[in-house]
Amino acid sequence: MGSRSDCLCWEIMQCENPDNCSARKNPQKLCWEIARDEGNDRHALNICMDCIVRLIKGGTPLLSNREILEIMKARAEHRLGDKNLSCPCNPPAG
Repeated sequence: MGSRSDCLCWEIMQCENPDNCSARKNPQKLCWEIARDEGNDRHALNICMDCIVRLIKGGTPLLSNREILEIMKARAEHRLGDKNLSCPCNPPAG
């Protein structure tokens, strides 16, 4: 299993809105740092503190890889209704 911390935020969030995404335009910077620097509402409201991306990439392992994979899979199922999706950071073997 690959490291989730290597995933980009839009892969973790399975975001499909590339046009207005500051993180996609600046992928070497952490998304919560971008939100802070831009004075973004997500930062002001502390939304980033509980975000799955920050939990994965924030440096303090609060969740196991299995828990993270389950969250990401559930997010994909909810968004797309497809129970056979895999994490974009961990494509199926074969």
